[in-house]
Amino acid sequence: MLTMQKLLILTSLLILITATNVQGSWPPEAGELSYQIDKSDRIAAGNVTDIQEYPEYSVVIIKVDEWLMEPLPSAEIEVITEIGSTYINNNEPRFYKGESVILMLQDINVTENRFEVTIGEPGKHPVTDRDEIISELESMKEPDNALSFIESYVLILVFVCVGFMLRRS
Repeated sequence: MLTMQKLLILTSLLILITATNVQGSWPPEAGELSYQIDKSDRIAAGNVTDIQEYPEYSVVIIKVDEWLMEPLPSAEIEVITEIGSTYINNNEPRFYKGESVILMLQDINVTENRFEVTIGEPGKHPVTDRDEIISELESMKEPDNALSFIESYVLILVFVCVGFMLRRS
C-alpha cells in the first residue's frame, strides 16, 4: 500500500512538472527569422556593457552599434529580462558582459530606452547572423512599385469614368 502511494505521488509530480514546462515553450515558428522580425518593434546590434541583477529580473545595458530595423537616436538601451538573483525563467536569454549580440526587441518604454527581447531566447542572435537578418528584412519589404501599379489602374479607371460622364452630358 505504501508503494502505491509513493507511485501516485511520483506520477502526480511528473505530470505537474510536464504541465508547467509546456506553458513556457515557444511556438514552432519562433525559430524562424521572419516570425521574429514580424513580432519585433526594432532590431539592434550592439555590445553588453553592464548587467544589473535584481531578485526577480535583470537590466542589461547594451551599447548600440547599429539599428537594423526602426532605428532610434539612442546609443545605449536597457533590456529587461526575467532572470534575477532569486528567479530564473529558462525561456529568457542569458547575457554576458562584453558579449556582442543582435536583438529582436519589443518596446517597453521607448522614451526611457527600455525593451525586452522578442520571444525570449530565440530573439537573441550572434553578430554573425547579421547578413542573414538583413537579407530577411529586405525580402519582407513590400515592393515599392506594387502600390504605384494599383494606383495607376485606379487613376485610369477614374479618367474613363469622368470621360464617360462628360460624353453623356
